[in-house]
Amino acid sequence: MTLVARAAVLVSFPVSAAIVGSLFALIRRPGPRLISGIQHFAAGVVMAALVGEVMPDLRREGQLPWAVGGFVIGVAVVLSLGAWGRRLESGERSVARTVGYVLPVGLLVAVGIDLVLDGSVGRPGGHPRFQRGADLDDRVDDRDLVLVTVGGG
Repeated sequence: MTLVARAAVLVSFPVSAAIVGSLFALIRRPGPRLISGIQHFAAGVVMAALVGEVMPDLRREGQLPWAVGGFVIGVAVVLSLGAWGRRLESGERSVARTVGYVLPVGLLVAVGIDLVLDGSVGRPGGHPRFQRGADLDDRVDDRDLVLVTVGGG
């Protein structure tokens, strides 16, 4: 099976799940608890993929304390952004009552930061296998394709 065919098969699973989830959301609007559960599951999948790919290299190189420190700082930043976003959205609701509709700035900022982080941390070009200049097909296995699919890189 070629690299493109393997990638197409692996990408078909999350695409199918997104389509089914979108159709379900059109029929019945999910509640806040379900939305929170889905978001936490997705975050866990991304964390598992990155930890499974990056942690062995960091441990081998003796850089694990830096990774733990970065993780703690990242959690603090995410929690701060969440609080800031909730504050922005509560202010937008009061403006939206008088004006009609206001762009969800908090959500857009959070999505923008997420895209930057996913692109810089989980990108395939950042992995050492892709920096040696060898043939791409020789360096990619199924796990890497799943990581690229999950990370959005």
